[in-house]
Amino acid sequence: MLKRSPIKLIQLLRKETQAVSYRNFSKEPPIISKEVGNNAIAILNRPKSFNALTLPMQYEMDKVIRKWEKEKTLVLIRGAGNTAFSTGGDVLILRHESKNGTSYLKDLGTSINATNYLVSKYRIPIVGLMNGLTLGGSVSYIIFAKYRVATENSVFGMPEVKLGFHPNSGATYFFNRCAGKLGYYLGLTGKTLQGSDIVRAGFATHYCKNSNLEKLQNTLLNCTNKDDIEDIFENICEKIYPEFTLNPLMERITNCFSEVTIEDILLKLKSDGSPWAKETLNILNGHSPVALKVILRQLLRGQGLDLKSCLVMECNISLHFYNNPDVYEGIRVSLEDKHDKPSWNPPKLSEVTEEMIDRYFTPLVDDLQKALLKKVDERT
Repeated sequence: MLKRSPIKLIQLLRKETQAVSYRNFSKEPPIISKEVGNNAIAILNRPKSFNALTLPMQYEMDKVIRKWEKEKTLVLIRGAGNTAFSTGGDVLILRHESKNGTSYLKDLGTSINATNYLVSKYRIPIVGLMNGLTLGGSVSYIIFAKYRVATENSVFGMPEVKLGFHPNSGATYFFNRCAGKLGYYLGLTGKTLQGSDIVRAGFATHYCKNSNLEKLQNTLLNCTNKDDIEDIFENICEKIYPEFTLNPLMERITNCFSEVTIEDILLKLKSDGSPWAKETLNILNGHSPVALKVILRQLLRGQGLDLKSCLVMECNISLHFYNNPDVYEGIRVSLEDKHDKPSWNPPKLSEVTEEMIDRYFTPLVDDLQKALLKKVDERT
């Protein structure tokens, strides 16, 4: 188990791995693609930056998995190194690029959402190996894959709220399909799950010891009969693993996060009064009031929607968020000036009007959103 939060771990290690350039000038390929007979593997290749996503990486990933769908029997996806699958979009690059407008952010977010839908409709099995931190937008590559493998080193979450942003990549869809109100709790707090909890919560399908992950990967890559895939998982992955650590809290989580306003959720937490409730209350009180209200409405509106509708809504919300200074304030504090406290605008829930939140759900006529719909419609 990690003793530090994923965000703090990234802060600590990035002191030694700060990129010199914000652009993709690396001589290393953004994606390492390897084909073994009828199978293939794509490896996110920025290990010194926790495989954080860049636009060149996203374009290359989309390209190779579209190609392999027509040619292969099985596709694996993982991150380079042993620390992270990926920590999502590289927020340092995002902040830098925002000075030149929002086109980079729009391109990355829209393209990732299109790939998300592609994975959900993929005609052959995809195996996602969560070898370490699996956070934010990177989840889009594996969350709808047929096989999703966690290890004791895996950390899964959508911590965007900590940056004054909102969970996307289909989070509206999969958070609404969690037990009770677990998805609402995770989306609004930005909390992460570790190890076997990722399987227990339904975000992974299999639990494998980290020491056996390479064996699993190589055995799958060298599999010549697709009918043997299930047996490979059965033979290498763990059949017995710990119970869900949040089980004792699930009743409290569902009771508090069933409310339909942030204010009422806070009241329920105050009324609960348990150590967990007090901790959760403190977490929520530290987040952007606008982000909290947008996320809750996003999740509530997503109830009963199909994945396509959720992705289109998320794309629209993201386009609005890219013009919200809270996002850049959240990035500054979380990754560059962690000792400071964010100055959210407005700073209090009571100052957030319904009209402010309505704007995030106002449809935008945007070429990138049209491009997303076009790519999504190709697979519908």
